[in-house]
Amino acid sequence: MRKLATLLIIAAAAMLLLAPAGAPATKESKVCPTLTGHAWHADGKTGNKYRWEVIGRAFTCGNAKHWVLGFVGTRARGTAAQVPLHGGPAGYHCFGSRDAKGYAYVGLCYKGTRAFPKNGFAWFSA
Repeated sequence: MRKLATLLIIAAAAMLLLAPAGAPATKESKVCPTLTGHAWHADGKTGNKYRWEVIGRAFTCGNAKHWVLGFVGTRARGTAAQVPLHGGPAGYHCFGSRDAKGYAYVGLCYKGTRAFPKNGFAWFSA
């Protein structure tokens, strides 16, 4: 599960690197303050803290917080290592990894494609 969290962080960083050269990053692209949310259970550990970030211009930490808290507090359906998350922002693709109790303790939402994401946010257990 830690490998998946690392991969998601790399994917979020790639979102910044793959942004079109003509569209400079704005002050909204940043790591947000640690959140306290639904308890997660993974890799023999438990916690309720999440690290997260916003990428691009569409979200600020303030308006993405609602989405992150919603996803970490809702059971994700599926059995794959990475499952689609429903109920995210319109036009965004959201995916997450389920903890031992089925909650999305790691995830991301992005607009565009995985190869060329434009805006979004990502979170992982802290």
